[in-house]
Amino acid sequence: MFASDAKLEKIATGFSNVAGLTSDEAGHIYFTDAAMHKIYRWNSAEMKAELLTDKVPTPMAAGYAGNGTLLVQDYARAVYSVDTKCGETKKLEGVSTPPDGTTLLVPIGFHNSIETLRMQMERRGVVYAGRSNMAISARVTNEPRNFYYGPGSTVAIMAGGNWQPELQASQWGIFRVGDEHLVASEEDDTLYQVKLDSLQHVTTSEFAPRGGSSVVMDTAGNIYVAEGHLYIYNQAGKQIGLVEIPERPSSLAFGGADNKTLYLGARGSLYALKTANPGK
Repeated sequence: MFASDAKLEKIATGFSNVAGLTSDEAGHIYFTDAAMHKIYRWNSAEMKAELLTDKVPTPMAAGYAGNGTLLVQDYARAVYSVDTKCGETKKLEGVSTPPDGTTLLVPIGFHNSIETLRMQMERRGVVYAGRSNMAISARVTNEPRNFYYGPGSTVAIMAGGNWQPELQASQWGIFRVGDEHLVASEEDDTLYQVKLDSLQHVTTSEFAPRGGSSVVMDTAGNIYVAEGHLYIYNQAGKQIGLVEIPERPSSLAFGGADNKTLYLGARGSLYALKTANPGK
């Protein structure tokens, strides 16, 4: 699963919390540092992180939406677009009715339960009792949702209600209707197989008893999960490997010119590990 000369490398450090990793079609890596209000682009040629923008107040996680655009979830229940070339940043206005052909950026690594994703998709919500964020006093159906599109794009983040699990997401995945992806739920301590049936429904099934906050796969079917360390599974859901990481990893992404570098966001540092197969 790893290249013959592979070794875990700490390639950058000194951050508050490296999270929300994503990559574009050229293999460029982007990540957030929410406490410092910054989004970075990794310059592999010069081996340094370059500031892309500091105009998103509290960027939790970024997803690549295509056409040189990141969609970024802000903690204040807002979505921003960021131009990956120049860093131009815009706060997006949501629309309630999605146009035909909409593709969603869906959280595929988050700290909440899988039920929060089902509720978000199905427009279900809750009302909490006064002065409580635990005691539920009422349940809501047909709760409004908005779609936040990048400029000139059909790719959107959908959110509304309590904005869960979006606010606690550490990784996003592109879903067209009918697509399936693995999803990591830290609260459930479970990996799920999730299918987007429509823009209002997902089907979920348990894949493996391993939670974490980020999951990626290579073209050979090896599955990499960030949960304290880096765990590797096969397509049958059996653990086949473990890589100990000096700092707790929370976000993963494949990148590099050949897409054979696994990047790991882990607390204050960015790590890299060469793989035998490219990311899928």
